[in-house]
Amino acid sequence: MNNVDVCLFITGIISLQIVVKILKRIIKQNRPSQKLNSDYGMPSTRAAVILFIATYLFLTTNNLSKVTKIFILIFVLLSCYMKYYLKEHSLEQLIVGGLIGILTGFLFNKIRIII
Repeated sequence: MNNVDVCLFITGIISLQIVVKILKRIIKQNRPSQKLNSDYGMPSTRAAVILFIATYLFLTTNNLSKVTKIFILIFVLLSCYMKYYLKEHSLEQLIVGGLIGILTGFLFNKIRIII
C-alpha cells in the first residue's frame, strides 16, 4: 500500500462510520438485547467497518497469501458472530452493515484506481 491507499483507507473508515451512524438514526431499529443502553443497532457499525477493511485489503493488496486471506475471513466471521452471540446485533443488522461495508470498500477501491 502506498500513501494514497492509506489515506483512502482511513477516509473510507471515517466516512463509513458517519454514514452508518446517520442510517442508525433514520432506521431506529433496536438491538436484540434491551440490556444494552446504547444507540440503535441497524446497520451494524462493526460489520460495516470490518468488511470494509477486508474488502479494501483484498482489492488493493495483490500479494496476500491464501493463508492470510483465510485468516482475514475467519477474523471477519468471528468478529461478526460475537456481536450476534452476545445479542448486540441481529443477523439482519450484521448482514446490512456488512453489505454497506463491502459496497464502500468497492467504492473506495474505484476512487483509488481513478486517482
